[in-house]
Amino acid sequence: MTDRRILILPSKIRELRCADQEVQRFANEDVGRAFTQTFDSFQALLRDPQFIAPTLLNSWVNFGSTHANAGYYKDPFGRVHLRGMVKSGTTVANTPIFTLPVGYRPTADLLFPVDSNGAHGTSCVRSSGNVTFEAGSATYFALNGISFAAV
Repeated sequence: MTDRRILILPSKIRELRCADQEVQRFANEDVGRAFTQTFDSFQALLRDPQFIAPTLLNSWVNFGSTHANAGYYKDPFGRVHLRGMVKSGTTVANTPIFTLPVGYRPTADLLFPVDSNGAHGTSCVRSSGNVTFEAGSATYFALNGISFAAV
């Protein structure tokens, strides 16, 4: 009987060996590719995220001081994360604070509760990519914790 076990060598994590040629081909082509992708995704999770600074619109500026600037990044699982605190912008509903590029947008408009000058505020991340002010204050408007699946 042919040995159908797959041995993953710790010293060569991407090198798979098996005596059965059919299993070896499967391991090299399918399992090896999936394992490499999973391993690369896991490594990416261990790194600090590299936030991208957006171009702020409609008089919105970063709050400054000790607060994070506005930013976004996409994790290895396709979720986009926003952060930062902005101020001084136009406070009319549906006013864009910034626009996310293609690949960082949700499939539908999504409303999120945010902290805005110590009270409830609302932001919407639109399928067009616009991250908008919906309700709150221009004293400060926090984007921390907004997260969604991107297309």
